[in-house]
Amino acid sequence: MGACLNGSAVTETSRYLDGRLQDEERKDRQLIKLLFLGPGGSGKSTIFKQLQWLHGGGYSDDDKKLLIAHIHSQCLVQMQAAIDEYLLPSLQADCEEKLKSSIETVRRYRFTESNHLPANIVDCIAFIWNYDDALRHIFREHRDRKILDESTEYFWNHLQRITATDYIPSKEDIINVRYRTTGIIEKEFSIEEHRFHIFDVGGQKCERKKWIQCFDEVRAVVFVVSLACYNHVMYEDHQTNAMVDSLTLFEQTINNKYFGNTPIILFFNKSDLFAHKIKQVGITKCPLFEERDDIKNEHDYDESIKVLQTEFKQQCKSEQARRIYMHVTCAMQEQNVQLVFRDVVKTIVQEMFSRLQGTSLA
Repeated sequence: MGACLNGSAVTETSRYLDGRLQDEERKDRQLIKLLFLGPGGSGKSTIFKQLQWLHGGGYSDDDKKLLIAHIHSQCLVQMQAAIDEYLLPSLQADCEEKLKSSIETVRRYRFTESNHLPANIVDCIAFIWNYDDALRHIFREHRDRKILDESTEYFWNHLQRITATDYIPSKEDIINVRYRTTGIIEKEFSIEEHRFHIFDVGGQKCERKKWIQCFDEVRAVVFVVSLACYNHVMYEDHQTNAMVDSLTLFEQTINNKYFGNTPIILFFNKSDLFAHKIKQVGITKCPLFEERDDIKNEHDYDESIKVLQTEFKQQCKSEQARRIYMHVTCAMQEQNVQLVFRDVVKTIVQEMFSRLQGTSLA
């Protein structure tokens, strides 16, 4: 026969539960929801990883080990792409037999995320990479179709270390690894004494339809654009310029009804790559600026940044003046991310305070 609670015990339990619910509701109200948007390859996930190191306690050894498969996959898949795109078309019939066999072995190998690269595949990749300087020159060129990610060179230069049996990825390895974000990644961070719930979503076209799942109660949107993509075609669509796609996506975002009163923070990312590239490839190589005759020096870093910022700022269709908070960033540099996010937090808190003041005065 079950025991019965007396009236005072029921009341006490009810008060306790009500108190807990009120605490949870108060915490939820204090939690600032921040949404990372932008096209694939813009660097959103790298910024997210930097925040994990700065404000999320870094990565446990178990989490680090989960990334080994991604690092090994990048080394293999990028070499397979390099072989098909760059090596095979120029391969001489009388080239060294070891080079031929290494290329064929790498091309045939199929990687699954449940395993690591076997020693013979590692040796073949290393031999191809060190055979001559042809592939190294590819990383110094600025073609309109991007096949190799910049960080791949870093991993190919550390093949022996990252494929050792006792290997655990370092902080630098984790920041450098590239893999597509699929679905939605979310994490709570405490930044400058404020609690943030940050969402990172995949930027490829096939992932964008999932974005709307995160739109409710967003306090601010951080839209990330790669500065270095101005002369590239998209990964998914070789007919569309990547900067044109970024601009179109930004226009759709800033004019979305869900974000009518939401602060928009625009990161022009990969400033380090842009600074190097603009010296060799002028900004007018971007279709947005091909017809512009008011650009004095298409190779000037500051002027090129300014014309890009102006172009993005003009995408706001709101009849009311709306401020877009813009930052030039380098996600690979921890200190840069830390300083920029201090400004971001300040911006969001000021916007929230202004909105509260407006509400109280109404």
